Amino acid sequence: LHTSGRYIVDVEGRRVRLNCANWYGAHMKMMVMNGMELQPLANISKTIVGLGLNCIRLPYSMDMIYGNYTHVPDAKVSLAANPELQDSSPLEVFDATLASLTDAGLIVILNNHVSSSTWCCSLLDGEGMWYTEQYSEADWLDHLVYMTKRYRENLLVAGFDMRNELRSSELGNPTWGYGERSKDWSIAAEKGGKLVLAENPGMLVIVSGLWYSIFLCAVPNNPIHLHDELKGHVVYTSHEYAWVNFHLTARHWIGVYLWTLAIWCCFLCLVVVLSWFLEYRGQLRRR
Repeated sequence: LHTSGRYIVDVEGRRVRLNCANWYGAHMKMMVMNGMELQPLANISKTIVGLGLNCIRLPYSMDMIYGNYTHVPDAKVSLAANPELQDSSPLEVFDATLASLTDAGLIVILNNHVSSSTWCCSLLDGEGMWYTEQYSEADWLDHLVYMTKRYRENLLVAGFDMRNELRSSELGNPTWGYGERSKDWSIAAEKGGKLVLAENPGMLVIVSGLWYSIFLCAVPNNPIHLHDELKGHVVYTSHEYAWVNFHLTARHWIGVYLWTLAIWCCFLCLVVVLSWFLEYRGQLRRR
């Protein structure tokens, strides 16, 4: 897959619409996808296809690669419905999950969700940048190469969402296009994207916006999608949360309450006018 203007297209230039779901779990302490304690992988993949989806985003942590785990924590619990995987490492379970999805015809988007296995996201988890106190930028870049190489023979692994929801942390505040290498996400994303494409030129390079992936306003400061080595591959991703649009929510409910108040005021006015009219008519009759 690659991009053409604002569209994602295939090798023949036909538009491809990605109807994706985010299947979370492998980035957390259990280190496997949610639901594998309840259903076999093949059943889950079949269900996803049955829902009309054609794409799955698979989050993972860098612990899965660098943590040297030989077994999944609490495998008998988290893999209860997949006993054949209970002696596997987290990365091997991830391999099996990805293979099951693509065997069912689903496109897979890799997603480096966090560095250390944990729930995401907060301002206090130390995961707001693309590097952490435990894993350096070099570790992050190296792991992008490793994961791209690992799955490059699988043509349905079509994209790499290189980091989830950039945001403030104790290591700094990410920026875009201001040139400070330790904070400028556009510089890091460009480096990471080039490494991914060097290993698999057919990948989409998916780049998160700033502040929980909400804002892409600063992209014109450094439009990496126009840089020669990335042109035709960059997809910017923005996440939508109700709490971000509080002003719209507030306006909606204020509007609802104002309409309700206006209707009640009209009703009360009608009652008052009607009462006055009835009283006045009664006085006329008594005369």
